[in-house]
Amino acid sequence: MVLTEKIKELLMLLEDKSDQVSKLEQELEYTKADLRKANAENVELQRKYDNLKIANGALSLSGGDVSEAKRKLTDIMNRIDACVDRLSRQ
Repeated sequence: MVLTEKIKELLMLLEDKSDQVSKLEQELEYTKADLRKANAENVELQRKYDNLKIANGALSLSGGDVSEAKRKLTDIMNRIDACVDRLSRQ
């Protein structure tokens, strides 16, 4: 009887550990998805930052109005983002 009880106990422990592994695997997949999303956002922010640096450099060379140039650049970036969003939905 002692052996049967030990086997049952071990089977229950195995089931519990299997459940824990499944939960951890699911959590890992969610974390990987979050990381991919954060990396994509980072790339997009870096692209916007680079574009802004280029625009500021061009603006300083031309001696133009900074606020007007920023407004135009923001408008252009918003249009590009809207186009990318539409393309990603297709």
